[in-house]
Amino acid sequence: MVENFKNIIDVISKAIARDVKQGKNLSMLLGAFNQWQEDERSGVDYIFDINNKEDLKYLVDNGMITATGIAWVVQNCYTGLFQFNGEPDAGIQPISVETLNRYLIINADDYLPYVIMYAARCGSDSAYAKVYEEYITEVLEKSKFNPSNY
Repeated sequence: MVENFKNIIDVISKAIARDVKQGKNLSMLLGAFNQWQEDERSGVDYIFDINNKEDLKYLVDNGMITATGIAWVVQNCYTGLFQFNGEPDAGIQPISVETLNRYLIINADDYLPYVIMYAARCGSDSAYAKVYEEYITEVLEKSKFNPSNY
């Protein structure tokens, strides 16, 4: 059973790596990555999106970013994605497409077990449920746990 679970994670990780390299499903995968960050890692490597109203509200409400910081992100972060480390505004670290891809691929083995375990509990609108639907369903239907199909 454990071997099958590891096999599923390996197959899905390969499918995610394939899609990330093609620029597919990035927003959905970022949602699952960030949910895992919040649930299991206290948001340590959470990636904020300037276009996500919830992210922006959180940053403003917690005094982490000001109007000046928001303007800086809009002008200087090509992707609109950033991490926050340190003082208000000064702690903004832009995230490039390459860095985002690296986070999503390298950490897939860590956040995928949570996708599998919690997708049903979190509701169909959750990031976990969306990734589950996209990848787990595909793996179950297409490969029947056969990694050679990827």
